[in-house]
Order: sequence, then C-alpha cells, then structure tokens
Amino acid sequence: MRQLGAVIFVLALMPVLLAGCSDNSTEVAPTGIRLNYTDCLSFGVWVFVDGEYQGLASSEEPAFFPLAAGTYDLYMASNAKIGNAYFCWTDQVTVSDGSTKSLTYSCDGHECSD
Repeated sequence: MRQLGAVIFVLALMPVLLAGCSDNSTEVAPTGIRLNYTDCLSFGVWVFVDGEYQGLASSEEPAFFPLAAGTYDLYMASNAKIGNAYFCWTDQVTVSDGSTKSLTYSCDGHECSD
C-alpha cells in the first residue's frame, strides 16, 4: 500500500516538474548575407568579400554566407563565359548583428569582359 501511495504522489508531481523544464530560449537569426540571382543562365558565381574568396554560389538557388556584423565590399563573377563576356557585380553591404541581409542581382546588363 505504501508503494502505491508513492507512485500516486510521483504521478501527481509530474505536471509540476515538467512545467519547470520548459524551454524559454530564443532563437537568433544567422548573421550574414543571402545572395539571389535573376534573369541568369545556369552557372556558378565566385563570391569575394573584401577581396577574400568565400565560395561558389549557384545562379539557380539562394546562397547564404555567414558574416559578422559590419560593412563589406562584395565582388561576384560568373564562372562561365559567353564569347569574351561573363557576368560580374560589385556592391557594398552592411550586415547587422543577428540578421540576414538578402540581396538580389540581375544578370541583365551586368556583362563584363576581359
């Protein structure tokens, strides 16, 4: 009988114990830039931030690059050429702490040559 009383007591305390274990953490958005391209053929885009290579993005899907808060100079160039022309973009972007800056670049009118 004593064991049954102990089991009932533990079951009665379960809601109180579980309520104290709730997750009150807040999720912070990743800090960086999200690059999107429109009016483009399918190719890769070399991404440079302040002159340092960050990686290869696709012209077909968004690409995220984590960056600390600050202001950066971007240079992006396609890895494909049509004749002597390829596509390139330059931009200056400011990233705020805890936020993702979404940028969209069009291929229309951004042809570069050697």
